Amino acid sequence: MDMFNSLEKILKSSDREFRSLFWIDKISFIKLYELLNNDQIKISHLLIFFYFIKNYPTMDNLSFQFQISQKTAKKRLDYIRGILLDFSKDKIKDTDRFNQQPLIIDNKIKIYSVLDTSLFPIRRPTHFEEIYYSTKHKKHGIKYEVGCRISDGKIILVSEDYYCGTEHDLEISRKSGLISNEIYKFEENEKILADKGYIGESLFFLCPKKGDRENLSKYQKEYESIILPYRQIIENVFKDPTAFSYFYEADGTPKSVGTILKNPELAKTFLTLTTHGADAFYQGEIAYAIINKIHTHQKNPGLLTTQDLLNYHAKIRQPVCSDYKAWRICGFPPPSSGGITIAQILGILESKPLQQDIAQFKPTLIQHDTR
Repeated sequence: MDMFNSLEKILKSSDREFRSLFWIDKISFIKLYELLNNDQIKISHLLIFFYFIKNYPTMDNLSFQFQISQKTAKKRLDYIRGILLDFSKDKIKDTDRFNQQPLIIDNKIKIYSVLDTSLFPIRRPTHFEEIYYSTKHKKHGIKYEVGCRISDGKIILVSEDYYCGTEHDLEISRKSGLISNEIYKFEENEKILADKGYIGESLFFLCPKKGDRENLSKYQKEYESIILPYRQIIENVFKDPTAFSYFYEADGTPKSVGTILKNPELAKTFLTLTTHGADAFYQGEIAYAIINKIHTHQKNPGLLTTQDLLNYHAKIRQPVCSDYKAWRICGFPPPSSGGITIAQILGILESKPLQQDIAQFKPTLIQHDTR
């Protein structure tokens, strides 16, 4: 692993190769290394940790890859895990849930947070692979239990340990101990929102799935109509909480017509492009953010690299134009298919009398078709 023994070498390395070995993209790795700001942590120590959670090798294989003893490999692995846990404890606090208005059910039950497990894909392990394979997600992975605020998806809880992909959410919750009166410090009448996998646990208020009415208690049925929309929070908050909170209310419903949407991050991007020009889109902070977003997508991570962006050049091309009755219609040329497609459609329609047909169309359809 000498090819990654310095930040300079990591920056020059291939994004695809780095991520294939260490689970995390190289920009996020560098940011984390700098964020930890710990003189005791060497780059190789952090690489060992991320190589482990990407590949789940035996200690023998881990020691061979990094040319150290098995004892040293385990010691460094445990050390980095401890550092990251201590770091996360300072940044993630369950008391942050009180910095929002709770969801109130029946004028009594207060809900500040939603809980679920999140699966992080890993390479197929060389040993005990069956315990990491999640039949639900159809991939090998490890699970962490994560709790988020109900209003904006801010993470307020993360389990200290990881769990195998085969383990059930409720089993993980019982093992993690995150949700208990001793640790979580419940307020009076407070419950946590969760799905039907947590049925039977008194600390949770369930969000039943459609089609399971026969399995629900009378109490759950009574509130099903109120709680069902909140299922969207569980399904969306772990995908992209930033986008979700921008377009949806805390209850999972779209924001109403007339709502003023403010996007300071987009404004910052526009200001950067105005100040530094188009190059700022293909390199620097904006480029790193694009690559990181693509690489960290939970369901379908991409392979775009910073070098791909640097190599891209916008080309000036001649438009594709065609005549339609009295008009000259122009559109984008190949490799875009839009311009040619429109020209073909209009060519077919040109010989047909459309005046009567158009008069029968609804204005909304005409408006939509002419965009």
